[in-house]
Amino acid sequence: MDMFEPSVPPWLSLLSATRTSLQESLTCVSVCRAWRDHILEMLKACILRKLQAQDEAIWDFLPDLAVLRRLSSPNDTCITAAFETCIKQVASRLKDGLHSSNKRRKIVDMLCRFAEKDNPAVTFALCACLDDDDRKLRQSAAEALGCLVEKNAQHAVAALCACLEDNAPDVRASSIKTLGRLAENDQGAMLAIRMRLKHRVPFVRCSAILALVQIANKDDEDVLNALRSCLNDVNVFVKREAASGLAQLAGKNGKHAFCVPAA
Repeated sequence: MDMFEPSVPPWLSLLSATRTSLQESLTCVSVCRAWRDHILEMLKACILRKLQAQDEAIWDFLPDLAVLRRLSSPNDTCITAAFETCIKQVASRLKDGLHSSNKRRKIVDMLCRFAEKDNPAVTFALCACLDDDDRKLRQSAAEALGCLVEKNAQHAVAALCACLEDNAPDVRASSIKTLGRLAENDQGAMLAIRMRLKHRVPFVRCSAILALVQIANKDDEDVLNALRSCLNDVNVFVKREAASGLAQLAGKNGKHAFCVPAA
C-alpha cells in the first residue's frame, strides 16, 4: 500500500494492465469526480493506442469506447472520430473471412448494440452477410438490419428481398420480419412477401402476414384479399394471424376488412 501515492487508489495503477471495464471503474469512483476524470483520460489513451495498433481484438474495446463517448464532452472530436473508426473496423471484420462464424455473429450483435443507424459501412457489411454460408449468421444479419437501417433504405430492402429465396426457413422469416419494419409501401417488397403466404412452413406464412400488416397501405385490396385467403389456411396459427391482421387493417381504414368484395 505504501508504494502508491496517498491520493491515488492502488487499483488505479493496475487499471491499464488488467483492463477493468469502464463501467466497473466508474462505479468504483463515483464518489470522486477527479478520479473518474483521471480514469476517463487513462482509458481514452489506452483505447486510442489499441485503435492505432489495429489490434485484432478491437471489438473488445467497443463497449468501453461507447460509454467513454457518452461520458465525454460533446466537443471531444477525438473520441467521436475514434468511435466511428472503431465501428468501421469492427464492421470490416465481417467481410475479411478471417474469423469463425461464431465470432462474426458476436460482431453482428455488438454492432446492433452500439452502431448508429444508417452507417454505410455497417449496412453494406450486414448485407454482405446475407450471402454467407452460415445460416445463423445470415439470420443474425437480417435481424440486425431491422435495428440499424432507416425505413425504405433501398440497398437493404433489395438485399432482404433476395434473401426471401433462402433455403433456410428461419432466415426467410427473419428477412420478412425486417422487411416489415423497413419496406413501407414498397410494392416490390410487398409482392415478394405476399408470395410467401403460400410457403410450406407455417411460421414463414405467419411472418409474411405480420409484415404485410405493417407495411401495406390501409386501402390495398391486394393485401386484404391475400389475408382473407389465409383465413382458410390449414394451420390454426396462420388463421389466427390472418384474422388479427385483418382486424388491424379494419381499424385503420374503417372498412369491413373481413368481407370479400363483390365481383
